[in-house]
Amino acid sequence: MHTLRHFKPSVYFSPGFNPPLHSACPTVFAIHDLIHLGDCEASPVKRLYYQSIVKPAAHRAAALLTVSESSKNEIIDWAGIPSSKVLVVGNGVSEDFTPEGPAYAAGEPYFLYVGAFRPHKNVPRILDAFAKSGLAPRFSLMMSGRPDSGTLRRVRDLRLERRVRFIGSPPDCDLAAYYRGATALVAPSLAEGFCLPALEAMACGCPVVAADRGAQRELLDGAGIYVDPEDTEDVQRGMHDATQPQRRHHAIAAGYGRAAAFSWDATGAKVREALESATQ
Repeated sequence: MHTLRHFKPSVYFSPGFNPPLHSACPTVFAIHDLIHLGDCEASPVKRLYYQSIVKPAAHRAAALLTVSESSKNEIIDWAGIPSSKVLVVGNGVSEDFTPEGPAYAAGEPYFLYVGAFRPHKNVPRILDAFAKSGLAPRFSLMMSGRPDSGTLRRVRDLRLERRVRFIGSPPDCDLAAYYRGATALVAPSLAEGFCLPALEAMACGCPVVAADRGAQRELLDGAGIYVDPEDTEDVQRGMHDATQPQRRHHAIAAGYGRAAAFSWDATGAKVREALESATQ
């Protein structure tokens, strides 16, 4: 507050969900999604913060920014604010993610998972589907990030120790190579605010097995290999579809077109427009 009084800004902007308690100038802040509030692991403190700080700030704000129409609708319902106050600015994709460049050579075909190991990411079902698909003898499954104990235990229980490989958190230039070499990105999330890995994959020419719901359906807009994320057999079917040449060709071609619709420059322009409007 002292800083705000000292500099007397025309608008306060936060790209995260940390609005000021009070502000003499208009405020604009971002809420990417509300997934964590529905997460069984969400702490009482986080829920209290959102209810007592973020929600009142949403009512006071000149505008809220978010990344998809799906998230916008959830925010409107949760906060009880008019639709006109929430602006969808989307996300962009780094220049590292292009079809040109090296492709990771695993020595065998592989599926790729990129993301955290939180409940909404549906990792247990991805592992179950891979184990039951009959693809494991010929394919491996690469997974980014640091697996939790539950994931490691499930890999052991499914006897996938030799077929699942954890690749850590590679820099974008290396991650792009993993996308280029993959048979498909497997991302049948139970919920997403946007799903940046799906956009990165499409930009690299990697088919995406995605959930037929919410922000994923919105983002891929027909370019994905859609599955029911709560049906293990349907996730298996999506993985098999990703190995079929005709289905892959369609997903790759449509994915290029879809990825071209997103850029950080476009996102930046929308944010700038929101900030300028807040000062008028």
